[in-house]
Amino acid sequence: MPDDFADLWAFVTGLLRRISPGGSLDRHWLAQERNRFKNLWEVARQQAEYDPRPPAGELAGYLNAARLASAEHPYPAILPGTVLPPLSQVYVRQQAQLQQAGESGKSLNKTAWDRRPAEDIIQGTVPMTWLLGGPGAGKSSLLRMIVIRLARELLSGGGKKPLPRRSTHPGVIQTTSSKDDEPRARPLFPVYVPAQALTQPGSFTQQLAHAVAAQLKGYDYVPPSDRLFRGPPLPGAQWLILIDGLDEISDVDERLRVLKTLMANKKYCYRFVIGSRPLPDSELAILDEAVDPAREESGSAGRYELLPLDVSVLPTFVRGWMDAAHVPEPAPAVAAFMYQVNGGRLRELVRIPLMATILCQLHAADPTHPLPTGRYTAYQRFYELLCDRFYDPSTTGINHQLHTQLQRYGAQSSAAIDSLPNRLLTALGQVAFGGEASAPVAVRWSRSGRA
Repeated sequence: MPDDFADLWAFVTGLLRRISPGGSLDRHWLAQERNRFKNLWEVARQQAEYDPRPPAGELAGYLNAARLASAEHPYPAILPGTVLPPLSQVYVRQQAQLQQAGESGKSLNKTAWDRRPAEDIIQGTVPMTWLLGGPGAGKSSLLRMIVIRLARELLSGGGKKPLPRRSTHPGVIQTTSSKDDEPRARPLFPVYVPAQALTQPGSFTQQLAHAVAAQLKGYDYVPPSDRLFRGPPLPGAQWLILIDGLDEISDVDERLRVLKTLMANKKYCYRFVIGSRPLPDSELAILDEAVDPAREESGSAGRYELLPLDVSVLPTFVRGWMDAAHVPEPAPAVAAFMYQVNGGRLRELVRIPLMATILCQLHAADPTHPLPTGRYTAYQRFYELLCDRFYDPSTTGINHQLHTQLQRYGAQSSAAIDSLPNRLLTALGQVAFGGEASAPVAVRWSRSGRA
């Protein structure tokens, strides 16, 4: 492969002129072809430099800490005296559905080829990918599982990645190995970032470094400086920035500023996956221009909807939770759970990962007790168990932990902690019945003690 792209392009241009009628070429088409060849040349050059040996030093320490931190389950535990199981113990794979521009928030009948395993949305070379899903759809769990998988693969070492070729799916580029036709991707080094971290002061790389330090606090590693994120993690590799909860930035102007920051940092060493609840199409479209139209890719950033759990994986999901809760007879408990779910209104509700997690914890607490019949009663029982967990006198109790942390501030702090659950429940009720406009009022009430 030529070391200088100018030499390569001069050779290609000469060939194109020789095979073209009259030796003339359309200038616009030639410019597009030059961009396409330049991208392919850059990928090939970087992949040729990639060292497949496992990372060492600062990078290896970061990857190991990120893998361990991502194993923590993002949903709350409500069983008194218990610790949540590792995410991988209870995680089951979901499917993601490709969307076209203008489809956000719409329910469309799509063919099977539009769907793929959710973890595969990182395949290809599209620099920006949306991961959209409703509340409790499993976005955080998926992003964490991607971190676990990639970190494990990188720490164990991997082979060089071959040159890309054209894919049959829009927005996806596959690559072909000399040994087989299995799709391959460039080496990706994952970085899990809560979206709120991108609203903090500092440059983009400083925000990444601060987010990593906050996420991995307490783990045995040397926190990386922002210098680590200023270029590729290794020659021929990229950072995969997994942004979670963009919709949780409630200020629309601030959210748009974050999107523009991502656009400004879409250089070759970064790829982005942005997890969010459905947003207005005008916001989603901001990233469409992130994809170079001269490449053989889709003209818009990839958009995927995270689909509900498939009913076929529910027994495996439930069994994981029964084992994690040390239910004495897990098999009958799973059978009882599935019997109740299949025969009532819970059939669709349990396909939402958050609701399935809540129902599994409720069932594990007492497998002989009937499951709630709907969303309201499920939340009510969940809250009751959460209160039990809050006031659990053991060291795992939330109340005990808060008192330990805040006792140096005096008796007033203790009184505020004891009344916290009821105040929060009333405040959340205000939000539920009053909509988003009532949220600031509810927050003020909960802080003042009027709730």
